[in-house]
Amino acid sequence: MRRDARTRLNAAALCLAMATWSGTGGTRCAADETPAADRVRQRVQPILEQYCYGCHGYGASEADRTLDEFASEEALVGNVELWHAVLKNVRAGIMPPAGEDRPAPVERTRLFEWIKFDAFGIDPHNPDPGRVTMRRLNRVEYRNTVRDLIGIDYNTLEQFPPDDTGYGFDNIGDVLSMSPLLLEKYLQAAETIVERAVVATTPDADEPNYRRFFPDGPPPEDAAGRVAYACRLLGDFARRAMVAMLASPRFVFRTEYAAAGTDDPL
Repeated sequence: MRRDARTRLNAAALCLAMATWSGTGGTRCAADETPAADRVRQRVQPILEQYCYGCHGYGASEADRTLDEFASEEALVGNVELWHAVLKNVRAGIMPPAGEDRPAPVERTRLFEWIKFDAFGIDPHNPDPGRVTMRRLNRVEYRNTVRDLIGIDYNTLEQFPPDDTGYGFDNIGDVLSMSPLLLEKYLQAAETIVERAVVATTPDADEPNYRRFFPDGPPPEDAAGRVAYACRLLGDFARRAMVAMLASPRFVFRTEYAAAGTDDPL
């Protein structure tokens, strides 16, 4: 016969109280319980009982996860890895499984708030997410960005070394390093891209790409006038400016700025 989940938690609390029996003959009173654990019983446990205990309670432990048996109040609140999995799976709609009843929006909010503010210890009045690592474009992103901006398809898969990977991904800021060799590759790529872009804007180029680089209106009809027009718009200054832009940290790296009104410069 299945035991009620509330009985299990209360039994765990009783065992903890007995284990901390003092030499003066007293035990921990109810006021000594962890407030977060008290709140989980009042606000969160009914949600878990209704939607989760069928697979993760009453003796069931699908994927080696159980939500109704904890050795102590501290273990209930302190299992950050467990509650992170709950938050991630419920928020993504993975749990409860398809076809099963799912928490209403107000219930999801109640569950998420307990996990974030009690289990994770986030201060609701100062939810500081920390700093985000400035991430450079990986070689695929660089190639796509150059193609979208300039219309030049530069094959970075051949010209750049493979990007470092972490957890199976090649776009994590903490692992996308910038070696001296890679910096040279970016500079060489910028020069090559600009040279190809300038060639592509000669009078023989396709008109859409031509207009991309000459937005000031149509050029003169004669070839000499068109060349002069192109030289006036681009010239050596534009060439140097484009090379600097394509190799600039502001182009190669993706920066996330702080919200308006905050003191954090990043």
